[in-house]
Amino acid sequence: MWPFSRKLSLMMKQKTAKDELKPYYFNLNIMTNNKEEHYKSIIIEYLNLDPIDVDKDIYKFVFDNEIYLMKLSNSSDLKESAIVFICYDLIKDQDYYLSIIKDEALSQSLFIGFKDASISAITLNTHTLLNEESTSALLKNQLAQLISYSDPLKKRRKSTTLMNRNKESPLDIIHQIINNEQDEDNDENSVPIFLMLYRKFMAPNQLLNQLIYQFEHQDMSQPEAVHTRRQKRILGIISTWLHCYWCDFYDISTRQLLAAFLERTNCCMFISLYETIESLASRDPPDEDQDALWGIKAEKYNGYESLLSIEKQPILLRRSHSSHIPVKDVGDEDDSERSKRYSAPPFGDIRGQRPIVRVLMSIPVKVMAEQLTLLEAKLFLKIQPRDFLKHTWISQKAKETPISASIHHFNYISGWIASMIVDQVKMEDRAFVYEYCLKIAVELEKLNNFNSLMAVMAGVNSAAILRLKETKQLVASKNKALVDQFSQLENLMSSERSFYNYRCAIKERTKVAGIPYLGVHQQDLLSLSEANKDHREDGKIHWQKFHLIGESILEVIQFQERPMHPIKSNPFVLCFIRNESKVLTEDVRLKWVVDYLQANSPLL
Repeated sequence: MWPFSRKLSLMMKQKTAKDELKPYYFNLNIMTNNKEEHYKSIIIEYLNLDPIDVDKDIYKFVFDNEIYLMKLSNSSDLKESAIVFICYDLIKDQDYYLSIIKDEALSQSLFIGFKDASISAITLNTHTLLNEESTSALLKNQLAQLISYSDPLKKRRKSTTLMNRNKESPLDIIHQIINNEQDEDNDENSVPIFLMLYRKFMAPNQLLNQLIYQFEHQDMSQPEAVHTRRQKRILGIISTWLHCYWCDFYDISTRQLLAAFLERTNCCMFISLYETIESLASRDPPDEDQDALWGIKAEKYNGYESLLSIEKQPILLRRSHSSHIPVKDVGDEDDSERSKRYSAPPFGDIRGQRPIVRVLMSIPVKVMAEQLTLLEAKLFLKIQPRDFLKHTWISQKAKETPISASIHHFNYISGWIASMIVDQVKMEDRAFVYEYCLKIAVELEKLNNFNSLMAVMAGVNSAAILRLKETKQLVASKNKALVDQFSQLENLMSSERSFYNYRCAIKERTKVAGIPYLGVHQQDLLSLSEANKDHREDGKIHWQKFHLIGESILEVIQFQERPMHPIKSNPFVLCFIRNESKVLTEDVRLKWVVDYLQANSPLL
């Protein structure tokens, strides 16, 4: 028997001409006896799969104006109705293909022959091998045929959980959240995700009104224990809501509604929860509704009656805004803006104090990396889940958010690294600073500080620094091991295959402290936001879209829950990073190098 070692299950959802996601699921198993990831990556490339959420192995497959959302996951079993991709080497496995493999395969099989890292033969349930012509289009066509051969009605899931409901109104979703109707894809994160995103299709007082209604109106045919458990869950949802999103209670009508509920409710059975809610609700009113620019504001409702009318008419929901908050790069600011933000005097004015080389010689590389991580961690820990939504969905300029502050800091560190290198007149000094920066990158990776790591790499690989060829050659001749280490880091943070190597590294370090590279995850959110509209023509919600967005955000936020190893603040190093450095724009750095080239040939 052929030793298949890899089975990849892909869950597909078909999108019709009306943009309705039908809950049709197809199991696609990619089977091979070696080079699993290699074959997988080639197939993804030939199928032109667009990454939607690579952390969750979710891709988009487009064929003949039809869109299929595909979720890749490990599968230990091969179902009878599965579609099978059998990948084999045309030379080594030819005998297997003609004799054993063919007999073992199921009826819906696609045999893909590989030769020299490319697909050389594709055949749909036949022995005929095809020449490599229009391979990508052919592979797409064959997969589409296999999908069409499957009876989608047999794949329809019986579950009516949050992830799989075809028709979902706000009340549907609330009901499922309250009754804890979950499946393997939607467990403890259901409440945090819902509270994070509900304002995209619901007003705060509308949600509170419905929670109160569900608390006070129970199904009398059910046992008392069910009522008690349900009421306790509702109070838990309200408590979590108050704790995480107090700004949702900015409107006085929402606070009054909550106060009236607490006054008339006898919560002796849930005294601890009740007291927690009372304490949270007694705080000073929020100064502003921080999410009003992307979320639905509280409106006037007349009790349960108006809320129940939601079911009687379609809800026209807002569409997502795709553009980011415009963020200036370091090079886009004028001198006055830069001086205000960085509060840093020109280095030439303080050169008499301590040259950069002497300062760096006095600071161990590990200490420098730790202080950079300390600064990065302070910014990262300020980010709240909805900050990602603001950054993704607010098109107009708004006040600086924690994410935009992190972006500014990223640009600053990148410019700071490049400026320190360029600022050195002597080649020996420039080589020392360049080598020092490579060492910083190595230490940052050890600390799992991927955001600062990417910023340092951006500085080292900026246009001006790339021209300093002899400086880089000098460092390579003195410390080849370090240059090789940095090359490995470049491979780790490579953007190829949607930062595949970085994503794998993040998954492997799920239980250790770290700071993720926010640029990747922000792009994931943008892709998820644009993959589907918020709603269909009938006003029903595409809840799967919001659920995937919420999961993607929580994957980043979970790093905040892991305690960083203690780093003691070093005032001298922090002052050097933030104040004692001349940060030049990219244009100025490049001009310096060009001028140096004209005055000193060859360029050092």
